[in-house]
Amino acid sequence: MDPPNLPRFRLLGRRGLLPERGRHVFLLPRDQFPAWLTIILGNYAILAAILLDIRGLSIFRGRPVHWWWELGTAVSFCAALVWFTYAAPNSSARIVVVSL
Repeated sequence: MDPPNLPRFRLLGRRGLLPERGRHVFLLPRDQFPAWLTIILGNYAILAAILLDIRGLSIFRGRPVHWWWELGTAVSFCAALVWFTYAAPNSSARIVVVSL
């Protein structure tokens, strides 16, 4: 007999823990690939894995999952990274955005 939370464990593993294995690959070769791929997409992959972890934990705990705050976080994060990469290049500001 399976424990009652076993399907939730499987969902958490599929959605939250698996993306962590490949997200740092985008951050490695910054001198060989364009900035949008290594800075924007690499950092967004890390954010997406964190958001999926939070979603999986919410589902595991039986709490409702709201997509609107995830979308708002992702859009504002990407907008800030694009702004501080191309419009007003500032690596210190990008570090602050990623740290928040």
